Amino acid sequence: MDEQWTIGGQWAPDEENISSFEAVPAEPAVIKAHEEMPPQKPFIWPPRSWLGAAITIFLITFLGVPVLLALPFLLSSLPDIMTGGPEDLSWLNMGYMGWLMIANSITNFLGFGIVPFLIVRRSWPRPWSVLGLRKDRFWRILGLGVLSGVIIFILQAVLSGIISWFAPDGAQSQEILNTLALTQNAWMRLGLIISIAVLAPFCEEVFFRGFLYPALTSYCNYRWALLISSAVFALAHGNFTYFPVFLGGGFALAWLYHKYQNLWLSILAHATWNTISLLLFFGFQNLAEF
Repeated sequence: MDEQWTIGGQWAPDEENISSFEAVPAEPAVIKAHEEMPPQKPFIWPPRSWLGAAITIFLITFLGVPVLLALPFLLSSLPDIMTGGPEDLSWLNMGYMGWLMIANSITNFLGFGIVPFLIVRRSWPRPWSVLGLRKDRFWRILGLGVLSGVIIFILQAVLSGIISWFAPDGAQSQEILNTLALTQNAWMRLGLIISIAVLAPFCEEVFFRGFLYPALTSYCNYRWALLISSAVFALAHGNFTYFPVFLGGGFALAWLYHKYQNLWLSILAHATWNTISLLLFFGFQNLAEF
């Protein structure tokens, strides 16, 4: 499946199940003499309106909702901030960040994972297929996905090590792991683990690879679309020190989707990447306690 087909000169998924475009036999139309036919606009895949929708989803999900969730706690802590400084922000050590991370994960699932389905559903009866969630040989997708995830993890680990060498005081590449290390609530830890290993890979791949990347191809070359969608993916992680790590990982995941045209592959690779990070996190935590 290395070849992609195009409509209107744009990259498009190799999907035979987009039934809205199937040829339907019809009776030949009777054209009256001297009647001018209206010009037919070329169909562009995907609709250009997707990009505006993607920008709106990103701004609301990445900026709007987290600010609203944090605002009550920030306002209640404003006197401490004004008088004592950051050391008086005791609510940060009382599990608030854990619950905020879980709430933010649910928001990401709704905004990045569900809303694109609703938008695509307006025009296509099978939105999961349009967004890249297509059937393929199970063991092929599983093997390629896990192997790709391992390779991506190794590459980002090397890049993280280089960044840590030059910026030893920088924040951890995955801030959610810091929160996982601080919280003692069992249910909160379970929620964070599910978010890291399951929710984040699914919803982020649906939005950044299945929705945003094809939308960008309506405006630019697919190479630029790969780079831009990966940069937005890196920006969404909110860690500028490790921006190159997420940029490289996002580019690898986007390239997988572009080459194989199956979102399950990039979801499995992303989940493998995150799961290995989790396993190593718990392994190092146990060694530290020992």
